[in-house]
Amino acid sequence: MWVNNFLVGDDPFLDHYYWLLLCESATNLLTPFKQQQWLTEARHADDLKETLSQIEHRYLTQHRVIPLWKKSIAFQSHQTLRGTNINSLGFMNIAKIWFDKRES
Repeated sequence: MWVNNFLVGDDPFLDHYYWLLLCESATNLLTPFKQQQWLTEARHADDLKETLSQIEHRYLTQHRVIPLWKKSIAFQSHQTLRGTNINSLGFMNIAKIWFDKRES
């Protein structure tokens, strides 16, 4: 399943790779040089999982991301809630959330 340029699927390892290096978020968070450097590093890695962990650690130490996947909470929303689109960074635009009173 794709949610605004973020892949959510059966393979969390692939999801992690995509999010860290290829999605719109990565292009917004990294300079083109840094993104290419990390992509090259991932392509030539002997242990891709370890390399991705190291890249993620660099994102964190450089304060580029806050790891929402490490701690999470889920809420159940009302069935008439609309406008809850999530962008590739995992955020919603709260100004666009509304309740559809026609469905009450």
